[in-house]
Amino acid sequence: MNRRNQLLALPLAVSLAMAGTAVTAQTTLPASSPKATSASSAHGGKLSAFDGAFLEQAAQNGHAEIDGAKAALEKASDSRVKSFAQTLIDDHTKAHTELAALAASKGVELPKDPSLGQKTKAKILSLRDGESYDKHFIESVGIKAHESTIKLFKRAAAEATDPDVKAFATKTLPTLEGHLKQAHDLHASLDKKK
Repeated sequence: MNRRNQLLALPLAVSLAMAGTAVTAQTTLPASSPKATSASSAHGGKLSAFDGAFLEQAAQNGHAEIDGAKAALEKASDSRVKSFAQTLIDDHTKAHTELAALAASKGVELPKDPSLGQKTKAKILSLRDGESYDKHFIESVGIKAHESTIKLFKRAAAEATDPDVKAFATKTLPTLEGHLKQAHDLHASLDKKK
């Protein structure tokens, strides 16, 4: 898509974002009531609607962060931003492999892509270049998306009823929190660079 078409597509992307489409990591989960609708797992057990929704949203958020980081490897102008993007790719790919195995063992089919809102946000970010791209990548993928994902994982660590789902959320949280700290530190150093 040429630059003119990208600019023409921007108003549509902005309208979708402003229409209430979640453009950062999603965090809406159903109630974590033990009586919530259940899905049968591959082992004959039951997985609550809350736990299943967590697995699905964790997958979408992971896809969004991996895709965003891959784009940053191509577009970022600062080597520290590229290094951070590679860390995100490595860590989120590892976590997604674990998530996929967990979901398969529970009979949950995971989304294969980010949400429409997350794709829209990535498209808007892709229209930036240079230092503006670097700063907005760190703000959107490094900070905002990780804050939302951490909120999602904290809730699952506290409220998931399946012990394997709870353990996955608990185990993954420190890595996500480490990414957020790195993003804040990098954001501060990019601001000082000006």
